[in-house]
Amino acid sequence: SLHNSCSNKMCQVILTKPVCVNDKGEVTGYFSYHINWITKSIDSLGLISFINNNIILINDVIKHLIYLLDHVGINRIEFWAYADNPAVDGYEKLVKKIGGERIAILHQVEMLSDGKLHDMCVFEILHKNSEIARKHFLKDSTNTH
Repeated sequence: SLHNSCSNKMCQVILTKPVCVNDKGEVTGYFSYHINWITKSIDSLGLISFINNNIILINDVIKHLIYLLDHVGINRIEFWAYADNPAVDGYEKLVKKIGGERIAILHQVEMLSDGKLHDMCVFEILHKNSEIARKHFLKDSTNTH
């Protein structure tokens, strides 16, 4: 689904796209994000997998982000993840593969259902820093299929 909200000079789009469908036609994961067309940046990246070790979903998400950087003209991608999320190490490796990095750890940002305050990692991918890494990822991903 595509949601538009425009006010004055700023136009924004929130996109939710199922990206991973199994051979039975069932969606096994999706992602969403917010685009600010003024700054050509993406934030509020959300990733949901309905199965464990959904490698196809991760590859599809990375390919879509590369598409946004290379063909849509996106300049910057930012996303946050709980520091104690078991997937955060994988996020860091994947972001590095396409030229990004973890830029911050924000402490005691969010209280979860366990009643404790949790830290957040902030990741960033800048178009200008990622061209060689994106080409490398695309070359590697075509050799594995």
